[in-house]
Amino acid sequence: MNYQQFFSFWNSTLSVSSNNKQIIEQLSYIYKPEIVSNVGDSEVTYYIDIHSSTGENALLFGENIENGLIDVSYGKSRNDLKTWKSNTTILPPISLAPLVNAFTFIHGCALLLDGKTHVIFGPSRSGKTTFILSMLDKGASLISDDIVAVRNSDWFLMPFPKAVAVRNTNDFYFQPQLNKLRMAAPESLRSIYIPKLGLDSYLIHIDSVPGWRYSHDSLKIDYIFDFR
Repeated sequence: MNYQQFFSFWNSTLSVSSNNKQIIEQLSYIYKPEIVSNVGDSEVTYYIDIHSSTGENALLFGENIENGLIDVSYGKSRNDLKTWKSNTTILPPISLAPLVNAFTFIHGCALLLDGKTHVIFGPSRSGKTTFILSMLDKGASLISDDIVAVRNSDWFLMPFPKAVAVRNTNDFYFQPQLNKLRMAAPESLRSIYIPKLGLDSYLIHIDSVPGWRYSHDSLKIDYIFDFR
């Protein structure tokens, strides 16, 4: 039996199906703001099929694709799918045309504060997400976390509302309000342990926190900060 969900990323609509219900539940939670309904075949940009051989505890991470525990196929036609060969996760579909040609994707965060956009770059565990969450308390709006998407035609920032990973190295990790929100996630996403880094994290949607919000507009870049 296959399970299915539709997502829209900047006017590109993906039909995502899998033999593993949990994978679809996970993706539906992470990319909840991008879910669309009542989609006809003529509106689909790409079809993506995810086959899991790891049972009901599969997580759609790059290492599972790399290790062959998850096989991904994709194509413009449901009947003409080819194997996804990248070791990155299929979503967001940053290696799928037309997105790969229309946008530039960079590891970082972006927020809107007092009418100005601020883009933060830096390596993992440099404090980007902690800083972003602290600025939300000061009235900022989140444009994107983890991935900054820039439209190549005019170099505008693209809004990318998705679940934010709160790590155990983050000052907000033990905040009671956020710990309550983790229970809204599928059980398999309430505590995610990354052995390579020795980190534990959970995922929340920031607009579930009173006073916190996403920005939903494409905006020019005003300031760039480097957290290295």
